[in-house]
Amino acid sequence: TNDEYKIPLAWILEHALAWKGVRRKEVGVSDMHPLVLMHYGKGRTQQVKQLADDITQSVAKETNILITPEVRFVGNF
Repeated sequence: TNDEYKIPLAWILEHALAWKGVRRKEVGVSDMHPLVLMHYGKGRTQQVKQLADDITQSVAKETNILITPEVRFVGNF
C-alpha cells in the first residue's frame, strides 16, 4: 500500500488549527481563504514573515507535516 496521503493545507489551517481570520494588528490571515496572508496598512514585511513562520511552525508541531510557503508579494512594498 501507499503510505502517502494528500491533505489540503487550507483545510488544516481552517478546521484543525483555526488560523483562518486570525489578525495580529496590521497583518493577518484572510477570513475568506486561509492560505492568503493580509497586510492591513501600516504593518511591516517582517510581521507578515513572522506570521508565515508561526503558521508553518504550528502546522509542523500539531501535524508533523512540513510545509514550504510559496511567497508571492502583491502590492507596493
